[in-house]
This record gives sequence, structure tokens and C-alpha cells, in this order.
Amino acid sequence: MNSDPRKQDDNSLTMHDVAGTWRSDEPGQPYLTFTDEGAAWGTDGCNGINTSYTLDGSTITIEPWIATARACLGVDTWLRMARFAEIDGDTMTILNRNDDVIGTLIRSAEDVTKP
Repeated sequence: MNSDPRKQDDNSLTMHDVAGTWRSDEPGQPYLTFTDEGAAWGTDGCNGINTSYTLDGSTITIEPWIATARACLGVDTWLRMARFAEIDGDTMTILNRNDDVIGTLIRSAEDVTKP
């Protein structure tokens, strides 16, 4: 029996389901852009992010990333702790390595191209 609740969901995702830009209106306007090829980039609202991701059913696993390390006054850099994500419609729920919900991103109508 599988004890991981993330792997018991029958709503499997494809790379195409994930691809695109997902944003927050929080200070610094954090976002992540995902490609069909498994690459991801964006910003936590202050520092740039460059990583990759994989899919397992309905769970998106975000690999540890390379990021700049600037001080970020007035910006909550919660996105830097992202390790998993789940999608429900146009909302992406971001979880940390302990499966705690740390924030949400909304699918953007416009994708951000890699700088």
C-alpha cells in the first residue's frame, strides 16, 4: 500500500498541463515559468531562480535550484522553499519539503520568456 498521499491522486498531470507562467501579486511579484521539457525559472520576488521539475501523477517535484542571493527588504521569499506543487484549475499550490503549504501561484495569461 502506498503511504504517500501525493501519489494516490488519479488526476495525473502532463508537462503540457504545467507549462506556462504562474504568478503571485505579492511584493516583488514572484513567478515561476515551466516548460514542456522540464525546465523552470523565475524569481522569488527578489532573487532569480533556475531549476528543473519532474511529474509523478498529480505532484510536481521542483528540484533544488540555483539562485542569486541578494538581501530582500520587504519581500517574503517563501518561493525559495518550494519543493512540490499541485495544480487545481488555474491555481498552483506550493509546498515545502515537509509538505506544508507555503503559498499559491495563479496561471498567467502571458508567459515570461527566459532572460
